[in-house]
Amino acid sequence: MQASRKILTTALLTILMMVITQRSVTANGNSATLFIYPVPQYEVGDEISFHILLTSIKGSPLDLQPIDIFLNETFLETVETDASGSAVVQLQNRLRSGTYIIKAVYAGYQFTVLAPISVEFVVAPVEVVIQSVPTIAGLELIFDGNLIVTGQDGMARVMVSEPGRYDLELLPNTELLDLQNAEFVQWFPTNFLFMTEVNVPGVTWQQVGFEKIYTANFEFVDMNGFPVPATRIQKFILRGSNGNVIQLSEFELSTLDVNNILARLSGLDSTNVVYSVQQVMVDGSDVVNQGQQRFEYSPGQAVRIELLLFSINVTSEDLIFGTPSGRGLYLTFPNLETRYYPFESQNGITIRGLARGDYSIRVEVDDGFTFDIPLSLSRDQEVRVPVISYIEVIIAAGLAIGIGVELPIWGHRRKIITILQQKRQRRE
Repeated sequence: MQASRKILTTALLTILMMVITQRSVTANGNSATLFIYPVPQYEVGDEISFHILLTSIKGSPLDLQPIDIFLNETFLETVETDASGSAVVQLQNRLRSGTYIIKAVYAGYQFTVLAPISVEFVVAPVEVVIQSVPTIAGLELIFDGNLIVTGQDGMARVMVSEPGRYDLELLPNTELLDLQNAEFVQWFPTNFLFMTEVNVPGVTWQQVGFEKIYTANFEFVDMNGFPVPATRIQKFILRGSNGNVIQLSEFELSTLDVNNILARLSGLDSTNVVYSVQQVMVDGSDVVNQGQQRFEYSPGQAVRIELLLFSINVTSEDLIFGTPSGRGLYLTFPNLETRYYPFESQNGITIRGLARGDYSIRVEVDDGFTFDIPLSLSRDQEVRVPVISYIEVIIAAGLAIGIGVELPIWGHRRKIITILQQKRQRRE
């Protein structure tokens, strides 16, 4: 009775093991059970491994037992079980896509395994993704001799069926890149050539970076918001956050990088370039504070640059009488250039758009003379220039002569009065 129960228990255990693995085979007597752990689906380039387990009919691990491994009926190797009855089969990661059969055959004689076991596994093609940074749709590339094109998301996808080294080339894309104002910079991480490689197994995600470049459009205004002609700009220097320094002479049109491509650990990153105004020269004077004005260039929009240009209101009057005098003025600029400005009204003129700096003013008069007036311009100013007319010179000379004659006479009068006062005091 007890022996029958033991036989029944062993049979149930054997059936249960077969149901669970669906790959084990047993035999009566000195029997063993051989099975392979469940197998997932692999992709091309994956490390492929299988676990073999050999146990006695009672479930005890059987160590130091040889097992022959076959792949699609081709012998690969013989593995030996360890103390846990396990052995690991490592396949090379060079399998192309397809369906394969791995078979394990017990190669020993100590135990009986009636039949080998085998399982089927799949190696699926791997997807290689090429991404443009920033996004550019319609970009043409050659991958392993085949044309591929980026979609609206800026990505091109291609399925690879076997491991290997694949050439990846960026075509010129002249019309597309011109339309996008884009220029090729690099592949990730540091390849600056049009050709690169994709290795399988390896990184199956590749990025190609572009910088977008646009013709600059600027508007210059003075401190009061009045426009300043670009022809007045003698020099214009910008510094970008990408490290580029742009210098324009006589305001030649130039191009600006809108973005900058950076290779980070996570991939290529497109960042906006921030520009700072370093110097603007007008009439020999720098009319900006270095680095104070910053901007990101937006295509189609003019960048407004505020210049330290001011206005002066110059009036000219007689020094003594305060009446208007003068026909115009000569203004000497910081670059030592002198310009003549005729008066707009009876005695003055307003001159706008003058660069900050040191000037000198001299009024032109018909019947008198004046002096050079120094002016340090750093804000809008009112300037009064005194003029000495010839009439004022004659009056001043007459006063001087009169005073010169009157003083001796007045001195003698004082002396006579003093003598008479002394004689009167003696009589008394």
